[in-house]
Amino acid sequence: MMETQKRRRTVDLMTVGFALFAMFFGAGNLIFPPHLGVFCGYEWWLGFLLYFAADCGLAVLAVIAMVRLDGKIERVAEPLGRIPSLLLATAIIVCIGPGLAIPRTAATTFELAVIPLFGVENAPLPLFILSVIFFIVVMLLAIRPGKVVDIVGNFLTPILLISLAVLIIKGLTDPAAPIGAPLTDSVVREGLYNGYQTLDMLGAIFFSILVIASIRGKGYSGTRAVSRMAFLAAMLSAVLLFLVYGGLTWLGARNGAVWKDVVFSGDLNQAGLLINITKQVLGGAGNLVLALAVASACLTTAIGTVSATSEYFEKLFHGKISYKKLVIIICVLSAAVCNLGLSQIISVSAPVLMVLFPVTILMIATVFLRGVVRSTLPYRAAAVVTLVISLMDVLGNHFGIAPLAAANAALPLAQFGFSWLLPAAGTFLLLFLVTKNKTGAKELSAPAPVYPGK
Repeated sequence: MMETQKRRRTVDLMTVGFALFAMFFGAGNLIFPPHLGVFCGYEWWLGFLLYFAADCGLAVLAVIAMVRLDGKIERVAEPLGRIPSLLLATAIIVCIGPGLAIPRTAATTFELAVIPLFGVENAPLPLFILSVIFFIVVMLLAIRPGKVVDIVGNFLTPILLISLAVLIIKGLTDPAAPIGAPLTDSVVREGLYNGYQTLDMLGAIFFSILVIASIRGKGYSGTRAVSRMAFLAAMLSAVLLFLVYGGLTWLGARNGAVWKDVVFSGDLNQAGLLINITKQVLGGAGNLVLALAVASACLTTAIGTVSATSEYFEKLFHGKISYKKLVIIICVLSAAVCNLGLSQIISVSAPVLMVLFPVTILMIATVFLRGVVRSTLPYRAAAVVTLVISLMDVLGNHFGIAPLAAANAALPLAQFGFSWLLPAAGTFLLLFLVTKNKTGAKELSAPAPVYPGK
């Protein structure tokens, strides 16, 4: 009996951990590491470790924080008040859902899988057909919320992992060029900034809702059992991401070095570099392997994001619009956005995300302090400082307002994309010291602990 239960727990852990890995690992995660490897040269390992920390580290932190909040997304920004918390969550899920991330999965599948495999020209009709087929598949696989994690973990993730393993192992055993010197003057900046720009922490918040619900659906009850399974699943996904990111970065440093000059000049983008490396490593079979890897990576991310977005809005509308109807609506909207011009949508969504992301990191990080810092004032003041600096960064660097760009650049850690970090931390600490012995201020409830052990 004990042996059967142990075997069942192992199977459940593999299913949930694999699903979480696949949801994290979208097509963007596939094309970033090889490009990073080319730029970092023989210091690829340093760039990779910093990329991993800024990407996967923040994402796993978000999963653990969500476990502590019992999967309730409305509690992420709880110290800011009910309305700001609701606005933050809704804005993020719209931007990373039908406003950006979901439509991009279909567009990326077309660019990296369909065109290299079939030689289809980048015309409206082929993209339209692909987007319709793609989102019909996503809709059918996401329509049953209780099965999403199982479908992704048991079926799509193995396809993704096998495709990546073939590419990485073959590339590492037959490198095309020696590793050269870094093409950047700061490998640290390159690794941290690229990992930060993936914004995977935002997706992790919403994927955690599915993961926690799936764990409960498998019969685990009580905070301790759910917490332990979610924690172990997050660690398993982190190990898989570590291996895959490391292999892809090394692949870029060795095989991608053939195209380092055109990569450095900007004449070969991240997607083009991956296509070239795949053809070089696998020859004629490269297009098929790349198509499988990209399609499975995009499908897993799209299914997870559509499901999480539908779950969120079903609760927001108090069940007045059912989950299944929301899945259909989001898939139709995403297909339309994909065909209306993704670049325009990105131009609107990306600046919004870059304003909201730092505030979200702050709120996730401070989940672990809520049992000690009970007053809401430090959280609110730090959030305001973070929001102001983020706005300054986006207005200065994205919209070209030179005085704001110069002011942001003068802040510490600006070159890494973290200009908000030290001012926010200083504000939080100062307000904590001021308010820690005062009474009468609104206090927070401590989140539940996480139980990684037995």
